Amino acid sequence: MEGEEPAGPTQRVIFSHPVNTDHQPMVTALLNEWVAMGHLYTVTRHFRDMYNGRC
Repeated sequence: MEGEEPAGPTQRVIFSHPVNTDHQPMVTALLNEWVAMGHLYTVTRHFRDMYNGRC
């Protein structure tokens, strides 16, 4: 609906990959970034759990 504020916090995403007619390299780079972010999240959670004595 027009004029409504988002329900939760919003984050701006900066897209730094070149966009051209050959989408495969761009998609591969984007997926690799998501895999890296997921790995970082997992490592961070593991560290948190170790630091708090849960492991």
